[in-house]
Amino acid sequence: MHQALRVLTLLRHHDDLTLTEIAETLGIGKSSTYRLLATLKTHRYVDQTATRSYRLGPAMSTSPEAESAMHCAEVAQPHLDALCAAARETVHLCTLNGGHAEFTAVVEPERTLRVTSRLGASVPAHAAAAGKVLLAALPARERGLLYPTAEIAPLTGRTLVSRVALEAEIEAVGRLGFARNVGESEDGVYALGIAIRRPTGRPICSLTIAGPSSRIEAGCGAELSAIETTFLGLLRSAGAAIEAELRF
Repeated sequence: MHQALRVLTLLRHHDDLTLTEIAETLGIGKSSTYRLLATLKTHRYVDQTATRSYRLGPAMSTSPEAESAMHCAEVAQPHLDALCAAARETVHLCTLNGGHAEFTAVVEPERTLRVTSRLGASVPAHAAAAGKVLLAALPARERGLLYPTAEIAPLTGRTLVSRVALEAEIEAVGRLGFARNVGESEDGVYALGIAIRRPTGRPICSLTIAGPSSRIEAGCGAELSAIETTFLGLLRSAGAAIEAELRF
């Protein structure tokens, strides 16, 4: 993930660079650079021109929101690495893209059994801890535009399936300051997330710890288990450190 950010940062300042120019400038091997660019191209973070050089793609528009998200990902990287090492579980940074939570940074632990995620991939926001904390920051009217019907398509047997249930969950998330995903997006997956706020106080992205539910016991209702309490403390500490470094 760190190398992908370096590629994007380089292309923000230098349009139309070849694979060789990118590899030499960043000191990365050509094969590794090719794989990074292929992944970024798949998710529209970079485009390839007719002359086979690279430039930023439509997913990296220069809108204020995109700039803020990119800045947050750059600032967060060392804190994500430290959080992953402390929790020994996968760590995500996500933004809200329509009704989906999109992974803008991912750090995975060196464990055989772990949650794996791809940069640029996304999950329905209502079924993800990362998405729920960001939905909670939206006015009810905007959530209504994202979820215009009374029913919501389930992903698993635990997914919230009605707008009423989602609104009740979002109200609790806003009150508690964290969200959980206990097998709602995928069976056997657990996640705990908080919002990362820009200096103005408005959320810019979410920070989550995700792991196999067989390893992370979930508390009942709003009550947190011992491991959840530990993880929430780690998240809030990392979140505060990231927020302290954000410029916009």
